[in-house]
Amino acid sequence: MKLSKSINASLHQSPLGTLSSSRAKTNRFKISENLQVTKTEKTKNSNNSNHSFLRRIGTRLKHKDQDVPPELAAKVVKSYILPMFENETRNKFNLQRTEAFGHKHQFSADGTTVYSELKLSEKLSKELLNLESQLISLDQQVKDNTQEKEKITQENQKLELDLLNSQTNVLFLTNENTRLQRELIGFKLSLGQISTQLKKYKSLYEETRTSNEKITKQLQDQKATNDIR
Repeated sequence: MKLSKSINASLHQSPLGTLSSSRAKTNRFKISENLQVTKTEKTKNSNNSNHSFLRRIGTRLKHKDQDVPPELAAKVVKSYILPMFENETRNKFNLQRTEAFGHKHQFSADGTTVYSELKLSEKLSKELLNLESQLISLDQQVKDNTQEKEKITQENQKLELDLLNSQTNVLFLTNENTRLQRELIGFKLSLGQISTQLKKYKSLYEETRTSNEKITKQLQDQKATNDIR
């Protein structure tokens, strides 16, 4: 925007000086064009006179070709006819070159005319509009990228929190598993002790039962003996 203001300000400074300069340059262009037209007309007149002279010489040679020596004819051709053709060819080439490049060169050399300044101003305005459009597009891209970054950051924070919760749960489950393993080992030890005691009680029961059976048999035998008496 600063570049646009500075360019517009420079274009609007001293309008009278710019207009006077453009009028002077336009007048010089018209004078140069008039001189070019005059030069072209002179060249055409010179070419016409050369053709007339050549026609006259040709007519004379037709009428007196038998009386003209070859040396004289060669001298006339070398001294007069060839230079005329060379001059005519050179003039045609200069005329074509002037018509093809003269006005364009004068116009392109005059780079400070009002038209050139207007075209330059129009070009700069288009470039400024293009730059402003690019800046707006880049600004929108930055905003979109910022929003996307914030969204990704929030998602990342959520994932980190979920990961922390998962790690906490894993640690809790690991500790709980360790506790249960210890309890299981305790239960196994208790079961072993109970099994040992059970075997001991069972053995004691067998001994007691055997002893009771033996005592019962002795009592029965003693009773039978007493009955016999």
